[in-house]
Amino acid sequence: MRIATTALAALTLVLPVAASATVYNETLTGTLSNGSTSTGSTGNAITANYFLTLDGFTPITVAQGDQIVLNVTFDGPLTVQKSTATNYGQAIELFYNPGAPLATTTSSGTLDFTGLTGLATNPVIAGCGNCLGNIFFTSTNAAYSFTGFTSTLNADTLASPIALTDIVIGTFVGVRNVTVPVPEPAALALLGLGAAALATARRRR
Repeated sequence: MRIATTALAALTLVLPVAASATVYNETLTGTLSNGSTSTGSTGNAITANYFLTLDGFTPITVAQGDQIVLNVTFDGPLTVQKSTATNYGQAIELFYNPGAPLATTTSSGTLDFTGLTGLATNPVIAGCGNCLGNIFFTSTNAAYSFTGFTSTLNADTLASPIALTDIVIGTFVGVRNVTVPVPEPAALALLGLGAAALATARRRR
């Protein structure tokens, strides 16, 4: 009995100790006039995009299981305009740069808006199934604005620690649908003739 107890004690000593998760708290600001705009495409819609790098971020190295808490205040209301596309609504995304490998990363989190007008639900679920980021999408198709937010991000799956140097908030609003033209029968026939001619030429070679 004494030997068994000693063996168990030895086994307990060599068991690895799980590393404790780290919670990073960042208080950031955003000057809206410093943001940039662009036009993009989601594959089924053209979008109007806005990007703003948040000020005051202290670079950190995040590992699996860690949590990032952001408290952000803008110098005015950030407005997400009404979508004019039926294939796409509106989205907000926090980009944690540089991005983690998409195939091996999952994250979960929330966005709790302050000074919010025009959006009925708050806070909202905002995670990502294949990235390290807070993503919130709505198809309600109504404009809304907010003057800041608190976000939480949980690094649920991360293959290896990653050094984050800055955080960018992006908004995306559908402008118009993108439709793939369907070839007319005559065009399809010509395409078929061309393929047949190419096959014949290859056989002759």
